[in-house]
Amino acid sequence: MRLFCLLAFFPALVFAQPDFLKDPDIVWAVELEQDWVLELPLEAELDHGITTLKLLFDAPYALNQSAPNLSGLVFTSAAEGKLAIYSDERCSVRMDYASLLRFSDNHSFNPDTQEETMEFGFTHYEPEAVKHWRLKQVLAYHKKEATWSTHVLAIAPLLVIKNEEGDSVGTRPMFWFRPDNNPQKLSANRIIWAKRTVNRQPQTQVPIIQGPLLKSAGKFPGLLPEIRAVVEQRMDVPLYHGTENKLLSPDERSKLIARVDTIYVEHSNGQGMDVVCWDILNDITKLRLVQTWYWDAGLNQLSICLDAVAPMRDVKDNVGDFRYSAPLFYRRTR
Repeated sequence: MRLFCLLAFFPALVFAQPDFLKDPDIVWAVELEQDWVLELPLEAELDHGITTLKLLFDAPYALNQSAPNLSGLVFTSAAEGKLAIYSDERCSVRMDYASLLRFSDNHSFNPDTQEETMEFGFTHYEPEAVKHWRLKQVLAYHKKEATWSTHVLAIAPLLVIKNEEGDSVGTRPMFWFRPDNNPQKLSANRIIWAKRTVNRQPQTQVPIIQGPLLKSAGKFPGLLPEIRAVVEQRMDVPLYHGTENKLLSPDERSKLIARVDTIYVEHSNGQGMDVVCWDILNDITKLRLVQTWYWDAGLNQLSICLDAVAPMRDVKDNVGDFRYSAPLFYRRTR
């Protein structure tokens, strides 16, 4: 994942600040760039933070029909002119789908004639071969309600670049388009594809300690002090257990941050038991984003909506080695 900030002295290279960030209730915001893999065998989805919520066949009894997938839906809509696509991540330069089929195969410069030559070839992309998606979005924290929001800026299918030996050497965006940010009704017939994402994939991680931010209010103490204040003082803010289904009680909340444990240690006079206190905030290293992606076949539109955010703590063994990450709590957005 790459993080980007607004630099006043490089105005031509960065985005203008989105208008919604002018809201004074937004006290912290960062721009995220994440590369997602969404189309996986069902048995492998959970380990990669993906859950299929809906696959609706247009003709459910057609034996030769495959299940809808995002790349096929996006490419078909773009080819039919129903989805606006762009050549740049700002989505400011429209492009025609037919231009995807043309590529530059060879570029040369003749120093004697001072002429450049370029040979063009044509290719055919199989939408099903696209597995990676580059998502650019803004994650924002709202002080009054102690809640979060995301604003999706753009998304791109990524083409895998291979060398002469056929090995993958990188990826590049094929085109960009703008998804919608509004929640959708999963039961609606026009929603034919929907997946829930949890950023377990390494390339989608969101570290809680960021570099330069899009916005950081002057009096905002930072996310870790804010988490402590919400857990211990904001009982009006509902927090949920790791299952996301159980509301944490005041007693459970009181044990979230500061913990007391007993451990056996070796003393000069033998083995004994010591009482150890520690602050869980010291173990919080990243944020978990839970989002739902919907494809609306009626509008030929992708929607990406934030469902919940969880601060993730590192769980370590007795000698301090990392074992796994676990959510401290979930804060729902709706």
